Amino acid sequence: MKIAIIAPPVNTIPPERQGGLEIILAYKIEALVKMGHEVHLFGAGENNISGISYNKIFPKSLSEIAIDPVNMEASRKLRLETSYMINVLEKIINDQQNFDCIFNHTRATELLPLLIFDKIRTPIFNIFHLPILSEHIDVIKKFPNSLFISISDDQRADYPGVKNFVGTVHNGIDPDKYPFSKDTDEFILWVGTIGAHKNPLEAIKVAQAINSKIILMGKIRDQDYFEENIKDHIDNKIVKYLGEINYTDKLPYFQKAKVAIFPTKIREACPVTPIELTMCGTPVVAYPSGGTKEIIENGINGFLVDNFESLIEKTKEAYELNRQTCHEFTKNNFSSEVMAKKYLEIVDNFNTNGIKK
Repeated sequence: MKIAIIAPPVNTIPPERQGGLEIILAYKIEALVKMGHEVHLFGAGENNISGISYNKIFPKSLSEIAIDPVNMEASRKLRLETSYMINVLEKIINDQQNFDCIFNHTRATELLPLLIFDKIRTPIFNIFHLPILSEHIDVIKKFPNSLFISISDDQRADYPGVKNFVGTVHNGIDPDKYPFSKDTDEFILWVGTIGAHKNPLEAIKVAQAINSKIILMGKIRDQDYFEENIKDHIDNKIVKYLGEINYTDKLPYFQKAKVAIFPTKIREACPVTPIELTMCGTPVVAYPSGGTKEIIENGINGFLVDNFESLIEKTKEAYELNRQTCHEFTKNNFSSEVMAKKYLEIVDNFNTNGIKK
């Protein structure tokens, strides 16, 4: 197939540092290429994926563009993102004969393709990566032939019966990039952007309760939260903070952790971090919020808990889980190959006019 993929312009594909969606897109593209498909990527900044046709819309990604909050309006990046998407859609319209299907993975501009239905016959599958708002639903209902894919069932659970949703495809990663490790070191791992929404303080308290070393990694999103809740705990002996580190540097920690704690209580659609960790064989203990409950299978690749006391108990219990089983479950359900095949299965249900067979 000839497949067009619209990436968000925020980061390069793959990203230099953090960027869950961009990582997933890189793995999806690589899997499609490996399966023999022709991929046309629309993006911003440099591209480091071989074997594809790359349409560079902006010379730099938005994360590489310096935004001066004093001399520039707060909406500068959103305005750039809108300009980016208009450019992409213009190219899509002109080159539509070259594509069998189009996957739209943008975020802030995810609904704009609805406006070109009368100008294009190639089916466009719009993937929601962020929470779906009621305002989104109000819009897509006005376009009954528009096609949307969720990345977890929970993501669209509040909107049953909306016929625009044609399937769910969970995020997937390349197992070769997250090799299994049966050997571990004596520490717990927490990964995420530091802020109240990711709840790293509870992870620290769990480690303290079971007298275990804990390593934190991720960029600081909320400096006030870090100063008030996290900083005083860091002693580099029991609690160690590594900051935001790249894939190469973080992988050994993913592989060697005894267990990882994912105590976020926000409703993330399909978080990537638990998939990365369990692919390495490291079990994850988490709250059953959002799509997390569709990733963790109790007693297989971790545990889901309802309160802090259970978080402590199940973290201790997770030490005894079979790491090979943890890895195999994740590989069988959340690999990039599985993800790519599920996307193509959805495409196969539609003809070239985007009408269900």
